[in-house]
Amino acid sequence: MIVRDPRAKLRELAVQRRTSLNGLSCTIGRPRRYLTRFVKEGHPERLSATDIDQLSRFFGVSPVEFGADDPRWRRWRDHAFHTTERKLGFEVWDEKQGRYRCA
Repeated sequence: MIVRDPRAKLRELAVQRRTSLNGLSCTIGRPRRYLTRFVKEGHPERLSATDIDQLSRFFGVSPVEFGADDPRWRRWRDHAFHTTERKLGFEVWDEKQGRYRCA
């Protein structure tokens, strides 16, 4: 999967739709320069889940395009986190007790 910059994707979609970033900001209920600052200055660092949802519905694209977590990777990410914990020695599986215990 290719991960794209949400700022570049937002700029690209706005140009395709011939929509200004200021107008889009008003559409999602934010101050006029909100999305312009997001694209050009990097503030905020990440859009809120509500903003991502509204923009993805407006443009008809996946929320992942705007920086949302891909649900297909959530299970893998959680598994990798727990595997890393065990490798670092925070928890070990106790066969007798049938549960994890602190190492």
